[in-house]
Amino acid sequence: MNQFRHLLVVIDEQNFTLRAIKRAVYIAKKTKGRLTLVMLNHNFLLHQMANVIAHRNEPKNLVTHEQKIERLVNYAASQNLVGEGHIVDVKTVDKPSEILTIVQEKDVDAVFVAASRHDWWAKFDILPVEVYLMRESDASVFVVKNVDWHESGHILSAVQAFSEDSLHRQLSESIIEESGHLAKLFHKECHFIDCFFDGSYSMSMHQYIDQQELDQQHKQAIGQLCDKYHLAEQHIHLNHYLPEFAVNSISHSVDSDLIIVGHSGEHGFKNRVFGHTAEEMLEVIDCDLLVMKPMLTGSEVLHH
Repeated sequence: MNQFRHLLVVIDEQNFTLRAIKRAVYIAKKTKGRLTLVMLNHNFLLHQMANVIAHRNEPKNLVTHEQKIERLVNYAASQNLVGEGHIVDVKTVDKPSEILTIVQEKDVDAVFVAASRHDWWAKFDILPVEVYLMRESDASVFVVKNVDWHESGHILSAVQAFSEDSLHRQLSESIIEESGHLAKLFHKECHFIDCFFDGSYSMSMHQYIDQQELDQQHKQAIGQLCDKYHLAEQHIHLNHYLPEFAVNSISHSVDSDLIIVGHSGEHGFKNRVFGHTAEEMLEVIDCDLLVMKPMLTGSEVLHH
């Protein structure tokens, strides 16, 4: 499995950084993928007001839009990505919804974006671009934190081993497959965490299930995944806590560079692990986050 053939790198002009393009370039070199760069202007008065207030005490940034584009192109060129099949296309958009159009039209496999620093945006009820993309993008979203990968770092993936929902099962298996692919690509070990609550608040929202019975169901399900994908049992972590906190804790203990989670696009408590948990997790973790989306068939899209 290789979902990194065409990478879309989103650069927020009001939070300009090369973090996302650097990570995307690193992965594109490994996968022989190609890049499309998108500069997001946020050409709305409310965004501009929030940005002025947030940076009012900082030195004035005199770098123009054209100079920022030039920096992006020059960096890509310096990495020998231009030519040799690595096509670099640069676009400018005024609103995040235009990014979704590019994702669909360009058949993008993954969107790379740096974690934002727009603390003031919450006061204006403005959704950060990475959260918007996590919710709305059909492609997977790779959120890059301000932390470098290191040689001893690992990959931690959140799965839902026991589920009556076929979409969740398929998403978990896709996560396992992609984790294995990335582990080989970057010479890292994979760890997997399965978070579930006690029987009185079962994820499926069905009738009460005894805690011991629930534990056994998850152990049996995770055992089947271990057998199917040849996973090391010592790299499996079963946890009863809220996933955003459990994942963060295990992430530190196994020294993760990257956390992989799923997002079904649905909402509510039933989809805690595969829904808004990814957004909550983003607030507490201090490493990169890859949010994978399900690969839906035509009939599944109609009923999703």
